[in-house]
Amino acid sequence: MKSRLFLFFQILASVLISITMATYNASASVSIDFRYGLQDGANCSNGALLKLKIQQGEKTEEVFAEKTVGVGKWAPPQSVDITSQVAGQDFTVIWVVDPIDGNIGCDWLVIEDPWVVVNGVKKYSFFDNYDDAEYTTVDKAGKVFSHGKGKEGRDKMWDEAGCTFVRLPWSKEHGFPVIPDAVEGKACERTIFYHPPQKGPTNAGTGAVRFEFTSSQFDVASRGKLTTTWGKLKSRWQRVKRIDD
Repeated sequence: MKSRLFLFFQILASVLISITMATYNASASVSIDFRYGLQDGANCSNGALLKLKIQQGEKTEEVFAEKTVGVGKWAPPQSVDITSQVAGQDFTVIWVVDPIDGNIGCDWLVIEDPWVVVNGVKKYSFFDNYDDAEYTTVDKAGKVFSHGKGKEGRDKMWDEAGCTFVRLPWSKEHGFPVIPDAVEGKACERTIFYHPPQKGPTNAGTGAVRFEFTSSQFDVASRGKLTTTWGKLKSRWQRVKRIDD
């Protein structure tokens, strides 16, 4: 009887510890959350394609690719799960804008308040930290045309390729032409304006804006798996029960 009682409390303690460990050991959930759309007044646009890619070393994986839903409209809010791509590894997030069929007219694509979110908590704002990024334009053949980091990279993007990645409302950073900085009649706030290249060799090419992260930046590595199972505990109970009987 004593052995049964001892094992009962051992099983109870094991289950409680296992539940606690299972909660702790679960991998972090990592996503990129944002909303995107096409600005009011973009009547000559046939839409633009927004892509998200995750790069690790030589490997690049496209995790999101969607067309704008219409002139002056927001697409539904997006939450792109990147947990499996980033756990325990350094990684780069790449925002790509791609004109559709080479038509760059009025491709006034906007990205509202994009964040890296870990376990439901906002951890990194692309809007607030866009000086961290590397800015590149690529021609239709895939050849890099302009490249640079921070404000210098954005200036080259605009001056050499007519590609924009700037924060709205207009900061007058480059002296862009005045266009409506609103979607669905409401002024944009914490929003990035992203227009594909529109001049020089990169005309109708793509823009690529890269943010690099380390594996420890968001503590996204898995800490292991739960190994103790109820089946094993049940077998031990049955063996002790046979001994006592």
